[in-house]
Amino acid sequence: MNQDTTRSSRALGSNYVLEREIGGGATGRVWRAIRRADGAAVAVKVLRAEFAGDTDSVVRFLRQRTVLAQVAHPHLVRVHDLVAEGDMLAVVMDLVEGKDLRQVIRSTGGVPLNREDALTILSQVAWALNAVHAAGVVHRDIKPENVLIQGRIGAPHAMLTDFGLAKFLDGPAYTSASVLNGTPAYMAPEVVTGNPAGPESDVYALSIMAYELLAGERPVHAENPAALLLAHLSAEVVRPPGLPDGLWRLISAGLSKEPEARPTAAEFAARIVNPGHESSMASTMDAIRPAPVKPAPPKPNGRKRWLLWTAGALCVLLGVGAGLWFGRPTTKASSQAQVSHSAEPPLYQYVLPVEVTSPKPGEILLKFPSAGKLDGFQSYIVYRDKDPVDQFVAWNEKGYSYLIGDQKTPFCYRVVALLQTDKPPAALEIQPVCQPANGKPRG
Repeated sequence: MNQDTTRSSRALGSNYVLEREIGGGATGRVWRAIRRADGAAVAVKVLRAEFAGDTDSVVRFLRQRTVLAQVAHPHLVRVHDLVAEGDMLAVVMDLVEGKDLRQVIRSTGGVPLNREDALTILSQVAWALNAVHAAGVVHRDIKPENVLIQGRIGAPHAMLTDFGLAKFLDGPAYTSASVLNGTPAYMAPEVVTGNPAGPESDVYALSIMAYELLAGERPVHAENPAALLLAHLSAEVVRPPGLPDGLWRLISAGLSKEPEARPTAAEFAARIVNPGHESSMASTMDAIRPAPVKPAPPKPNGRKRWLLWTAGALCVLLGVGAGLWFGRPTTKASSQAQVSHSAEPPLYQYVLPVEVTSPKPGEILLKFPSAGKLDGFQSYIVYRDKDPVDQFVAWNEKGYSYLIGDQKTPFCYRVVALLQTDKPPAALEIQPVCQPANGKPRG
């Protein structure tokens, strides 16, 4: 995070003075400011000027105030005010003195955090998530960059931040269906396949963060965003050496491919500090588990049953003083606020027109235009019906061919370009193309 990048003071409305810029994300800049009424230091997140005319960016930015005004918790950053001045939009919130968790992780040089401190942080974030979920809100971007750590004598104090991607479970979706909301390294399998994120998706991301803190690395790795998304669907997570049985059972459950198999945020919070007492906590969890926002649908059977109930959504998607506690000398704390520090553009799945033929029995040939010239192009993902079956970067003008065992079923194919960009191209109205692999055109 860039600190003290701007030192010239300026007024914001009638009640705030921006002192200096202390950080920024993809759509906003964060300033340290003074509230004129009482002289208190606050953090002010200002929407970048280039996004002021974009309705989706404005709605997502303002959502932070809407969400946090309804939830109060000691491990959530509080929002105090909204300021609109000309074409400037700003959200005023607590100024948190400390570092974000990503900075803390980097400061260890790849060595896992002290286990007691890591478990304390994880429990605090989980309890904050429980409060958020109980209010009918999903965060959708849980990651170390969005956890601020205040140094407290003897123990860390974590604050969950950045609700720019949050959504109400019973509210409308404001973001384009082609946007993959979240950060690829922490994205739950059901989100990758197009299902709307739920509380279980936040727990999946929290479990990845837990693995990262305790093992010193993430459980899922890949060379590019497309491969990383596919890895969430299929990669088997390896147990880190030295992790106690109770902790591994909890984290592996949180990393389940099936959302309904994951613990709730409250269960995670309680068990992460008492990993050996799962069975004795059942009645306690029943008492503190937030009531569901709406009745859960019937759960189909099968190892990959989550793929079945995400199929409909997939069609939509493809169509459009911290130094004290981690063992380092205390230095002057940096001022930070509710902001994602990666400043990475969002990911889009851009559906391409595709021609499907079967030049010979058992073989399918896909031909589609190259997306390499599109802003932010990363790679391609090939879908057969609802399942992603391959990902690649290179494109051959002759087409992309692969073998299929079933030569009779008319599978339907889509090719999607994965873009990481602030300026997505206009969506195309494209239907999937169906073709059997028996060398004959579809009748």
